[in-house]
Formats: sequence, structure tokens, C-alpha cells
Amino acid sequence: LVPVYENGNQGDAGDPWPGSAVNRSFTSSSVPASLDNAGRQTPVSITGISAGSALFAAGMRPPRIDSITPDSIDAFGGGLFEITLSGADMDYGASCLLARSNAAVSSREVIWYGENLIVARFDAAELFDGDWDVILLDGDGRPEAVEGGLAVGSRILLADVERGRSWLRPVWIVEGGDGLRGSLLYRSDDGGPFALVEADTLRNAAGNFIYTDETVVPGAVYRYRAVVFYDDGSSELVLPGEHSIEEYPFVAFQPYPNPSSGRVTIGFFTPERRTVRVRIFDVAGRPAGTAADGAYARGTHEIVWEPPAAGFASGVYFCSVDWGRARRTFKLVIVR
Repeated sequence: LVPVYENGNQGDAGDPWPGSAVNRSFTSSSVPASLDNAGRQTPVSITGISAGSALFAAGMRPPRIDSITPDSIDAFGGGLFEITLSGADMDYGASCLLARSNAAVSSREVIWYGENLIVARFDAAELFDGDWDVILLDGDGRPEAVEGGLAVGSRILLADVERGRSWLRPVWIVEGGDGLRGSLLYRSDDGGPFALVEADTLRNAAGNFIYTDETVVPGAVYRYRAVVFYDDGSSELVLPGEHSIEEYPFVAFQPYPNPSSGRVTIGFFTPERRTVRVRIFDVAGRPAGTAADGAYARGTHEIVWEPPAAGFASGVYFCSVDWGRARRTFKLVIVR
């Protein structure tokens, strides 16, 4: 807007928007116009100016998708593919993604041919079977979505990654049957190359694959890739999302059953491998038993302790769970 007001041109009384003329745009043909002082066109254009108030809003129209070509693909075998979006107001710098239920996949590249046509490239190895929404975001983040705009055919029917305190659990469901030979699972750590998680081929004739990965560590970011083998070829999928486990403190859980007439289960979570001591004391603080004394790896553990059959009176006791300098103490009632 600077050229409009250069050389002493400070505007005039007709400048306010929308004003008495109800101006809703500032373009080369509006009054006043966005022409420079020599009357030449400039790239300045503002439309959709709001009604007069202390706060004005204006901007370009959101993008519009009229058609998607192709509207279906076969993802078996993976590889890059393109979809062409035709419409209007698709500005340079727009981004495109595909989304459904628990997954969202960004395009590898968007090629801009003008406001009416763009081409987006995706990797078929990131998609599983079903209808995906096609979403276009302009430079201001305004979306245009076509629900179920792209139908994907794949032998991989569903995929997800579950998270626990000390593990990640990739789940992928594929077409089963006699032609299914098995699957391999790979993992990428912090953006590095994919490497085998399990050397042996995973097998499940029904096509329901689940793998609990207990080698993950807090703070690292992981992605998983599954390759499924059939008699007539293979299908590959990068499971949706990036995943990590949180840094949890040491936690001990209330023993159960409590009161107890016999066996008691005592649980705890250790954030790293360290010695855990579980001891029982009477109300006078005298040792009455030891339930555990050894090293435990990161994860949730449960131990079972049973009071001696003889010489252990009914009453109130205390269960102490020690992990390094951390200690948790619970009241325990024994009924004989």
C-alpha cells in the first residue's frame, strides 16, 4: 500500500471502508483504487472487507475443490502417485493432506499450476484401505475438505499404534487367507532409517498382527513400517503418526486384596532398571517379611506375597516398596 500514499498523497475523505459507499473491496477498479501514483496496477487486492466497526476483517476467499482426479487408487505395491485438484482460489503455497479416522498423511510435494489447478504427490505406502478425506489448506490455513474424496484399495485394512507406560504396540490388520505368508516390522528412531524390530517373520493366518515393542525409551520419537508378504507379491505400510512414551516417575500401587486372608499382589512401575525392595513391617516397625529384593527392568511389574502359614498373626502391617531413594508405603490388613 505504500506507493498509494507516497509523494504527499495522504488519502482523502472517501478512503474509509466500507463508508457510505459500502466499499467491500480494495482493488484496481475500486474507489479509491490500489493503483500506484502513476495509475499502474499493483499486486495489492483486498476483498471481503467487513462492516464498519472498531475492528475490521478482510481477506481472500477460501480455496474451493471442484474435482479430484483420479478419485481412486490401488495402493498394493506402494510407490508415489499424484492427484490433480481442480477448483478456484487455490493460492500458491497451499498444502494438501489425506485424512481418515486416526490417520493424516501430508503430501510429499504440491505443484502449483495456478489458482484453478494444483497437483499433489503422495506415497501409497502411507495409506491403508478405505475412503480418505482430501483436505486443501491455503497459506492462511483455511481448509477446503472433500469427505471421502479418494478411495484407496489396499490389502492392509487398518493400522494404529497403541501406547503404554513402557511400550508401543503397532497393530496392523490385513487380508488373511492361504496366500498370506507373513509380515516384517521395521522401526525408525528419531527420524533415522527403518530397521528390523523383530528378525523373525511374524505370522498370523487371519491377518491380525500385533507386536508389543518394549525396547523403546522415553523422549525418542518412533515410526513403524510393516511389509506384508503374499504369494503374488508384497504390500507395505508406514503406520500413521510419530510415537513416543513419556518419562514417568516410579509408581507403586495399592496392594490387593486388602484386607487379605492369604496371598497379596503388590504392583509397581519402574522408569529404569534398578533394584526394588518390597518389605513388610508390623506396627512396631519390626521386619515381618520380604516380598521382593532384586533388579527390575523398566515397566510395570506385579509380585505375589503370601504371609507364612504359622507365626503370622492377624493385624495391621505396612508394605514398603523402595526404588533407589523413592519409597511408597501402604497399610496392609491381614485377617487369619
